[in-house]
Amino acid sequence: MDGMFMDGVLYASVSKNLANGYGSMWWLKYSEYGFAEHLTFHEHPPLVFWIQSLFFKTMGDSMYVERFYSFLTAIITALLMVKTWKLITRDNENLSRMSWVAIMLWIIIPVAFWAYQNNIQENTMGIFSLLSIYFTIKAVHLQKKVWLYLFFSGVMIFCAGFSKGVPGFFTLGAVFFHWLFFRKQSFGKMLVQNAFVLVVTLGVLGLILLIPDAHESLSIYFNDRLGGRVAGAHNRDTHFYIVERLFWELLPSMIICGIVLLVYRIKKIPHKLTPDIYKWIGFFTVIGLCGSVPIMLTLVQKTFYFAASLPYFGIALGLVIAPGLADRIASRNVSGSAHKVFTAVSGLIVLVVFVVTALQAGKVSRNKEVLHDLYLVDNHIPKNSTINIHPSMHNEWDMRVYLIRYYRISVDFNEERKHAYYLINQDLGRTPDSTYVLIDLPTKKYDLYKRIAD
Repeated sequence: MDGMFMDGVLYASVSKNLANGYGSMWWLKYSEYGFAEHLTFHEHPPLVFWIQSLFFKTMGDSMYVERFYSFLTAIITALLMVKTWKLITRDNENLSRMSWVAIMLWIIIPVAFWAYQNNIQENTMGIFSLLSIYFTIKAVHLQKKVWLYLFFSGVMIFCAGFSKGVPGFFTLGAVFFHWLFFRKQSFGKMLVQNAFVLVVTLGVLGLILLIPDAHESLSIYFNDRLGGRVAGAHNRDTHFYIVERLFWELLPSMIICGIVLLVYRIKKIPHKLTPDIYKWIGFFTVIGLCGSVPIMLTLVQKTFYFAASLPYFGIALGLVIAPGLADRIASRNVSGSAHKVFTAVSGLIVLVVFVVTALQAGKVSRNKEVLHDLYLVDNHIPKNSTINIHPSMHNEWDMRVYLIRYYRISVDFNEERKHAYYLINQDLGRTPDSTYVLIDLPTKKYDLYKRIAD
């Protein structure tokens, strides 16, 4: 369906521009008049835009490119959750098959499935974070190829940070937290290993900064985006907003776990958690908190900021209820009629989901009036051009990002620079000067004027 969260459209716009040669690797471009106070785009490090631009290069400019990309990140995240689950439950064959429980408890979190509908950067960042945890567990829990896997972990943490910035470094303490719960090595050895991961992460960043363009571009990001704009762009009145939102987002999954545990108790279903399971629950819960709670340090807080931390809560909650389910399922007769009916009903549900999803193609999920009007004006305004809009429309970001994403039409608020077309919100009750004439279109929100004379 057309219509997407503004940030997701913005990121797709920058990625598409890069794919089409508008901007470069270190000097990304949003529009002819830049973004914020810069002519180039420095809101985030460039890795996600680099990756997504490859999809635009190979798949074209369709609105389905960013949707396919977001769906792919969801699939990869789920597969990494499965790999991680199997890694930590490798000694229990029945429990090892229960990774679907963790995936279910993760994807039903409202902001989790919302994230993959809206092309946010946490989708990509989360993949690298999960990889760093997977490699860390291979190194410090299995004690195999320790330094090689820790090196990979450090590189993945760098990639997570290079996707979203400072929030991407939340798995840096994974070696320490593993030691805290499992104590498989001495404290001193743990410190050396954790320091090694940090050195690798910072070392890769240092190598990148040796590139002059990279140094200059990232300096703008660190100085202006992190230092300046975050300090002055508060959108919450309390630091605890994000903690409250985390609780409400996890509540559906926690309720399911509570109901399952209650059923175990009522029906006296055996459900024993081993000491290792308790430790893994603690480990993944702490990692999830590292990816969410530190957001409270700033007053710039949005719920989707902790989307990359949610797989860890899914795994932790899954471990709470999966052992009892694993033994129950393993004892079932898979050749019985009940199992066959269950399989048939499940298959039918999946089929219905695909059919209903396919029927949504071409419809609009949000910003219906905006998109309705932009479809109309597209027939009049040349692509890759610039139009005037009234200065008071500066914050109409939905309209602005769609113009860039679909048509690469930039907007100019300076009415002294007259362009061929002028777009104005009907609610303003204003018209441009006499050098423009109204184009008669069945629009709902905006009027389009064409310049006819000086």
